Amino acid sequence: MSDSLKKYPDYNGKRKPKLLIVDDEELLIDSIKMILGDNFEIVSASNGLEAIEMYEKHKPDVVLMDIMMPRMNGIEATKKILEIDPTAKILAISAYTEKKGKEIIEAGALDILPKPFKRSELRKFIMKYVEYDKKDHQKDQDGKKSNNSKRETP
Repeated sequence: MSDSLKKYPDYNGKRKPKLLIVDDEELLIDSIKMILGDNFEIVSASNGLEAIEMYEKHKPDVVLMDIMMPRMNGIEATKKILEIDPTAKILAISAYTEKKGKEIIEAGALDILPKPFKRSELRKFIMKYVEYDKKDHQKDQDGKKSNNSKRETP
C-alpha cells in the first residue's frame, strides 16, 4: 500500500483522534476532510469565534487553525483556546506565514504549515503531533508519568 493511501494508527484501536479544522475557505476544509477523513474524526469552523465554540464542545486532539479569517482571526482564537485549555495542540496553516507566522507562534501555536501545501506535507505535519500524543497516551496506559507540556514540540 502506498504511503499516500496508508491509514495512520489510532490510539491502539480506540477512537480516532479528533481534528478541528478552522478556515474561512469551505473548499479547503472539504479538501482536508478528504485527505484526513479516514484517520480522524473531523469537525470544522469558519472563523475564530466558531473555533472557540467548537473547541469547547468537541475537545479535539488537534486544531488546524488558519490565521486570516473574518469575525476573529486565528491569532486571537489561539489565545482564547489556550486560556480555556493550556494543553490544546494548535497548528497553524496560512498563506501569510511571512507576515503573521511569528505572531501565531507567539500566541501559542506549536507549528505552522504554509499554504499551499501538498497532501503528503499536510499528513506529515499533522501526524507528527498525533504520534507525539499517542506516545503520551501509551505512557499513561503503562502507568508511567506522562509529560503533557504541549508547548514543547516533539
